[in-house]
Amino acid sequence: MLSKWRIFSILGTIIVVIYTVLISGFQQNIYLEKVVARSQSPNLTLAVSASKIEYLRSEPIPLKLGLVNQTAQSISWLGVFNLGRDITLISHNSGGQEFRWEWGSIGLIKLRQQTMSAGEQIQQDVLLDRDISGQLFPNPGRYYLQVEFDYNLASEGSPRMKVVSSPITFEINEPRGSELAAYEYIRNVLEPALPSTNRDEELRIRRYFSDNFRDSVYWKYKTYELAEKYLSLGQYQNAEYQFFNLSDVDFYHSRRVDQALENLARKLNRPLARTKRARPDATFQVAPPVNPPNISMI
Repeated sequence: MLSKWRIFSILGTIIVVIYTVLISGFQQNIYLEKVVARSQSPNLTLAVSASKIEYLRSEPIPLKLGLVNQTAQSISWLGVFNLGRDITLISHNSGGQEFRWEWGSIGLIKLRQQTMSAGEQIQQDVLLDRDISGQLFPNPGRYYLQVEFDYNLASEGSPRMKVVSSPITFEINEPRGSELAAYEYIRNVLEPALPSTNRDEELRIRRYFSDNFRDSVYWKYKTYELAEKYLSLGQYQNAEYQFFNLSDVDFYHSRRVDQALENLARKLNRPLARTKRARPDATFQVAPPVNPPNISMI
């Protein structure tokens, strides 16, 4: 039989756990109410979505942004609806700590006037690469990400407006096993070498990663960087080989991979671009159906 002291100790622990959960949920609800209220734009609505919510630490994260004119009339505005200049990314961890990524105002970028009709939506695909992802989600855990878009109405003397998306939740996990080995290679070998090594050594280090970490979530992005590096150096066969390795992978850069292979086919005098995908225009010879012989019934 449990002693009275033991019973009181167990009851005390249960009460503390329940209190902690309630307080945490209360603080989280207050946080969500505060972050939603930051939008100052009655005219435009900003939405953000992702294909999944779980990612590994420093894994690039593709996002879809949608800007909607929710009014019954056309709206003209000035801004750049893409990563940089007018878009800021803000994340909060479950404890409320804030992390920001912002490009900052760049005077060389000319503001474009955009006119959106009533109910019109503009979509933009963006990639939070390893650097951006690392800034917004520095440690494993749960995060709430928002996107802010600053713009000016295209009318004289109009104030600077801000539209803020609702939070989207991400779970950032620590890489393990082979994923951890790939993560550590990038962090401890590849990235430290980039600013200080010569070109040949950089290519060697990048090739090693692409040759040895194919099963990693980081592989396709680093292999794409290697292919782009070869392309910029005019090493077209090496570039084609790396793009070809990515030709059956569905990810953020897939369209660029296909375009690069088409361009490289012309540079290398190939009749068709190399690809691992089935060609949609391929014609297959189909044998005509065979009619069974007529059988006389006696």
